Amino acid sequence: MPVTANGSIQTARKIHVANTTLNLASNQSSITFVERWAKNTINRMNEIAACHRIQGFLVIASGKSSGDLFETGGTTLGVSFLNMLIKAGDPLRKFNPYAA
Repeated sequence: MPVTANGSIQTARKIHVANTTLNLASNQSSITFVERWAKNTINRMNEIAACHRIQGFLVIASGKSSGDLFETGGTTLGVSFLNMLIKAGDPLRKFNPYAA
């Protein structure tokens, strides 16, 4: 059943998402798309942090065991937190096999 929160725009988006497949293991353009999206998202996070003092981080891992996509980043405090996690045994890298 279509979501009517945004009328036909939401329905069109739902159909578009349903018809879009990101095959990250074999499609370099999909990997590039996700990397660009992550970079833009991290930039926006830093803008929000500067204006509203909100901190955060982003971790993206491929759903494939090959680990061909693994992106991390965030605000200054968020990256510091990620670095603390990495020094404590790098649980972030363990997320990739878990996601696969």
